Amino acid sequence: MGRYLSRAAVVLGLSASTICAQSLINGARDFRGMLDASNASSTKPVKAGLLANRPVNCGGGELYLATDAQPGRQLFVCYSANTWVQSGYSQGLDSAKPSTCTVGQMYFAVDAPAGTNLRFCTAANTWTSMQNAAVSSGVTVGTGCDWPPR
Repeated sequence: MGRYLSRAAVVLGLSASTICAQSLINGARDFRGMLDASNASSTKPVKAGLLANRPVNCGGGELYLATDAQPGRQLFVCYSANTWVQSGYSQGLDSAKPSTCTVGQMYFAVDAPAGTNLRFCTAANTWTSMQNAAVSSGVTVGTGCDWPPR
């Protein structure tokens, strides 16, 4: 009888480990298809921390959220190997746009005429107006500058 109970306990123990959800995933995972987290109580798919702690090394497509950066400018994208670019945009009066910028930064001038209010930083500290821009199905197209720069 004792032998059967110990076997049953082992079987139940193994079954419980396969039935219960895994709470920790170790190692690399390669997802193909869709990963649906819509029913999750929360998600944190991006590395996060202080800007000073952002990794020096990165691979194209990695993301980092600098929790101490300006709201709306907290997300950094690794554009190419070891090259972080701040993502997001700021908005305000054209005269109040930052005097410095990094390539890839965007600014929306709320007081500029329609079609001329989107600015791109095309070189260090150089804002370029996206002339005659139009938005169609969420894709911005324009004739005023070649973006992204080649």
